[in-house]
Amino acid sequence: MTTESCRRRGQPFLKGSFSRQLRAFVGSVNVAARRIRDHDVVADDGYRQVMVRRTSVTDFSFKALNAFHKAVLKISLGRIGASAFGMPVIELRTTGRTSGVTRTTMLTVPVVDGDRLVLVASKGGNDRDPDWFLNLVAHPDVEVTINGERRKLRTRVATSDEKTELWPRVVATYKSYASYQRHTKRDIPLVICEPR
Repeated sequence: MTTESCRRRGQPFLKGSFSRQLRAFVGSVNVAARRIRDHDVVADDGYRQVMVRRTSVTDFSFKALNAFHKAVLKISLGRIGASAFGMPVIELRTTGRTSGVTRTTMLTVPVVDGDRLVLVASKGGNDRDPDWFLNLVAHPDVEVTINGERRKLRTRVATSDEKTELWPRVVATYKSYASYQRHTKRDIPLVICEPR
């Protein structure tokens, strides 16, 4: 059973036994992967075609992981997936910069200072900024769910002085952020989220 068949039958996707839900999720991932693989990319040369396809697969991988994380968190009622790599996990709700539609993504928070959260727009060291980052730059008012509590926050990109102060704490929490910065040409931004 796929998410589409659940939708047609009017059933919620996340209902019933875990194994059935997992099979449905894997089925929907396989369908999406086939669509990416079979997608004909029009490009000037072979290199560009490979890069466009690799970008599509990278974006798909992040979206699939995000969907899986949300599903596990929902199925387990927050008992599994509330933290990762020693960091709390949040569900970030942004407003799409062009569509105006609410978008959600799961993120880790390497620095929590009381009500202030610091996010890292690393995208695994990719040379492009993540979509959620572009959305919150355009619309800085966001909602965050952390430990089952929903908060309304205002975001801003950390200044270079703030990043200089925060970056050692970020890397101390999760060392791979330093490796992500080495692998990309862009300066990975830090996002500071504070109560409205």
